[in-house]
Amino acid sequence: MKTLIGLFYEFLDAYRVEAAEARSEEPEQTYEWYPLAGSTCEADYDWLQPYVLEFCAAQKPVSLQWLGTNPTRNPSSWRVDHLKRCLNTVIDNLSAIGTLVSSADHLRAPITLARSALEAAAMGCYLVDETVTREERLRRTLNLHFQDLTESLMGGPVDGHEGEDELEIQELMAFATLLGMKVTQPARKYLAPVILAEGRSQRDSTARLLDELLPDLGRSMWRSLSAVAHSRAATGSLLPDEHVLPHKLKPWQRTEAVAWHTLPSLFVLAELSTRMNSGMGWDLSEFYEAIQAITYQWATAGGLYDKQIREDLGLPARG
Repeated sequence: MKTLIGLFYEFLDAYRVEAAEARSEEPEQTYEWYPLAGSTCEADYDWLQPYVLEFCAAQKPVSLQWLGTNPTRNPSSWRVDHLKRCLNTVIDNLSAIGTLVSSADHLRAPITLARSALEAAAMGCYLVDETVTREERLRRTLNLHFQDLTESLMGGPVDGHEGEDELEIQELMAFATLLGMKVTQPARKYLAPVILAEGRSQRDSTARLLDELLPDLGRSMWRSLSAVAHSRAATGSLLPDEHVLPHKLKPWQRTEAVAWHTLPSLFVLAELSTRMNSGMGWDLSEFYEAIQAITYQWATAGGLYDKQIREDLGLPARG
């Protein structure tokens, strides 16, 4: 796993360097990610830029996110930032799972990391989804930005920036309104403003997203992972430490449980790697082939092929 994820990081960093150099920037002097020419993210940026300029000229916003000196004031840049955070989370968590599994000492920690990796990979797919319109991708980005600003607001004021989060929220609502989007302001302050999807009365959710990415599997697996992360009974996925003392667990029991629970994040990461090609112009087809091989290994470790293996070895089926 660590080798695979290390390879993934190298692919991403190679494209980060290429994209920075294409903009005549020194790759080692910037941590920004940039889409390559011809990508969906680049096209979305170009489509949105006139609206950004119109909004700034007409409304004269004063918050930091809209300053003319801010090179990432176009919301399409926010989307790339969200995507970068998602992939950094996936990389770190899956690499950590590889380390923990190799020690044969942990069960719940790697499963909790698998939940985080699954959510982050799914969010990455959500952001670079080409099956929806550019307006829909923008709606998703603005909602995520509303959530970030609201979380910051709930964390309390920062010296010298009192009221900045509230101001940014109000100006972002004005920007969305300029584009003809309807922003709903919840009565409860701790809930972020939201732009609901057409025909829907509820916010987007992780469960709904996973239903789309992994039909008949994603939602149930996510609930099982969440149960482990929140110390609840893991519905439909009994962990061995529920009926055996943790210090009496055998290494294979830990490995099998962790491998089984990690598989959904690998499936979704494979999908994300294909969407990065059109989304960012970063061709990860070689990584996709590598993740297919590693997914087969983890599926084997997770017990998915036990029946076939026993048949091949001439062993009786498990009772």
